Amino acid sequence: MYDLQGRLLYSQNVQAGSKVIAINHQLEDGMYFVQWVTMDGASGIEKVTVVK
Repeated sequence: MYDLQGRLLYSQNVQAGSKVIAINHQLEDGMYFVQWVTMDGASGIEKVTVVK
């Protein structure tokens, strides 16, 4: 998980086949980006908004 300045804030390995991934965080309200990469090389970036 990255902030808008591109700083890495959180990293986690996930087991194959997981449908839901919990992120234990202490993030401030705002916009963040989650980058993911699979074992077969697929990847993507998702925008996440945190509102408490």
